[in-house]
Amino acid sequence: MGLTGKILLDNNNKHIFSGDDINLTIEIESQEDVFIEEIFLNFRGEINVKWDDLINKPKDGKIIYIMQKFEGQQICADKHISIKIFNILGRGKHQYNIMLNIPFQIPQSVERKYGCIKYYLELGVCDKLGNNVLCIMPLVIKRIINICSKSEYKQPFQTTFQKTTYWGLCNSQPLRVILNLPTCSFVAGDSIKYFVSIQNFSNFMNLQRLSVILTQTDTYRALKPKERVKKVHTTLNLMMHHFNRQNHNGKFEGSLKLPYSLIPTSQESYLFEISYRLQFILVFKGFHTDGYISLPIIVENNREIFEKIADFTRLQMYPAPKCENLVCTV
Repeated sequence: MGLTGKILLDNNNKHIFSGDDINLTIEIESQEDVFIEEIFLNFRGEINVKWDDLINKPKDGKIIYIMQKFEGQQICADKHISIKIFNILGRGKHQYNIMLNIPFQIPQSVERKYGCIKYYLELGVCDKLGNNVLCIMPLVIKRIINICSKSEYKQPFQTTFQKTTYWGLCNSQPLRVILNLPTCSFVAGDSIKYFVSIQNFSNFMNLQRLSVILTQTDTYRALKPKERVKKVHTTLNLMMHHFNRQNHNGKFEGSLKLPYSLIPTSQESYLFEISYRLQFILVFKGFHTDGYISLPIIVENNREIFEKIADFTRLQMYPAPKCENLVCTV
């Protein structure tokens, strides 16, 4: 006869974070007495990447171009919980309460163009014929990241860009731009404050514009048919400062807002990783080449800030967890 199952999530678990303990209620209904060896719950996490690239191949002395599919899969979480082991499951409804610990060192749930990280619960029974899955529930897990131990990102950052040009036999005085940041570690929703000092001693160079760009890089690693890496760069925010000759010597400050929906910086090596960089592009008037400063920044995540904004962000990005019910005939 048919067996049906259901996974119920505790109402207090509105948002699930890595390292949390969540309370679950398992409901199984049987139409008659059946032989069962085990009721089990699997917690699984999968990373999947997939994309198509144009590649060239030699054929009959010519080079032809074909579309090649690249893909990869990696298991990032795999936990088996045995709920009850017996011989006979009686007719009627059966309910079990369990607690599941979400591992702390797992990546956050995310879905991007060429890859995703997804988690789900799988309720099943084991009989003499093997395992049968009764229902599957997807989970959205947020990663809590606090990298206070990485003190190099918490320290103030300073770098200097210097440019010197030549005019005939004359060597001009340098143009110097000094960049300061209080820290390179931020939380989603923060404002990145930066301080710039310009010292222009040259008569031949004019700084026209300073562009500050925040970029996100998604790195995908395929395993089949061979290893291949794909990087996708996205501009998240942009600020431009314009100059004239009169304000070439002086100091100013600016800020760049981080979106609230940013995913924390990837901390482990997986098939799918996310990183951020802050870029400063110095544009000079005339034929002088542009200057370029690029530095990595860390985006952290904490529970307090996330819970303030998660009520609407989570509903926009992910549906509420629901069981996908399957019928098992034993």
